[in-house]
Parts: sequence; structure tokens; C-alpha cells
Amino acid sequence: MEIEAKFLTRPGIFKKISELKDIAGYKIKEIIDIKEEDTYLDTEELDLHRQELSYRIRKQDNTFLVTLKQKPVRTGAIYSRIEEEEYIKEEDIPKVYDYSLNIKPVQEAKKLAEGKKLQKIFTIDKHRKRIVITKGNFMIKLDMDTIQFLIEGLKEKEHELEIESKNTPMEEVEKIQGFLKQKFGKKLKPSKRSKYERGLALLAKSG
Repeated sequence: MEIEAKFLTRPGIFKKISELKDIAGYKIKEIIDIKEEDTYLDTEELDLHRQELSYRIRKQDNTFLVTLKQKPVRTGAIYSRIEEEEYIKEEDIPKVYDYSLNIKPVQEAKKLAEGKKLQKIFTIDKHRKRIVITKGNFMIKLDMDTIQFLIEGLKEKEHELEIESKNTPMEEVEKIQGFLKQKFGKKLKPSKRSKYERGLALLAKSG
């Protein structure tokens, strides 16, 4: 189960968070720079989107990850949802499109899309600064993303903060988001839509 809170923000917030000595009782363990490219797939009729699902192939350095995210449960800025993901080889990417790769996210997507042909909807180029914070056995990732939607005619970038956990209780994510909201106030705007949903809206605007 993935639990995360998302906020649209400004790039200056990233540096300020990385300089904090204490984040609601958590300490910064490490800061990592990551470059990623996310390609979202769906049918021509957007059958997966209509079920509030997202399906993507992520490229990070020389690794490739297929992820199917199920319908989210939203509580304010916090999302919780089940996701299926598997690492694949670059040469297996065409098998993701035609469902011939026998791994769980691919076969689950085939079932949910009723085997309809998939296509690339759009790609996101993302520079992610990841701050890993810990308290005892708890670990939470603060992912601060600079996002470029690779859609023709669009040049604007977005800046988003994700507070993410897969093995820490939701209450801890709520503590972190409450602490950061209290500290930075209106500079953190809860994001009511996922990157895929925002990208689809931009795609519609671009014609």
C-alpha cells in the first residue's frame, strides 16, 4: 500500500526543507538526486483513466519499472492506493504495450483495459531531489520534483512535493504534512490531482 501526500509548491521550498534539523521528530538520513522519465500508457478511449488508474513505464538511469496504480482513496492531500510494479529489461518495453509480458502489473492492466490496444499518452521529464527522513524504525521519503510535461507547445514546469511511505503508518505521514503545512503555510498547495490527471488536463488544453 502506497501512502502519500502531494503539494504543488515553489522551487525555493526544496532548499528550505533540506536545511531543517528536525521534521516532526524525524531526522534527515540522506539526500539523493534522481532523474526520471515517466511514460504513461492508456487506451485511445482512456479506459484506465476512467477507472482512476494510472499505468506507466519509468526510466531511471538504465533501469525500467512498470507500475499500475489502482484507484486512490483521498483524504485531503493524502492518497492511499495499491500499486503493482515490476522491473523489466529495456527490450521488454514493447511487451508492455501488447500485454505479452507475463508479470502482474501488465496482466492486471490487460484485464482492466479489457485487452484494448495501448498507446503512449504523454511523457514526463522529472528531476527529483529525495530527502529520506527516519525516526526509529520509521522511514519516509520527501520527494521534491521539478516536472516538465513533454507535450507539444508546453514549456511550463511544475514543482511538487510528495511525502511518501510504503511501510510507515498513515498517522506518521499526517504528522509530517501537518508540520510542513504549519511551517510553510500557503507555499504548499494540496494537489487534488495526480501527475497523470494534470498531464491529461494540459494535453486537452494543448489541443
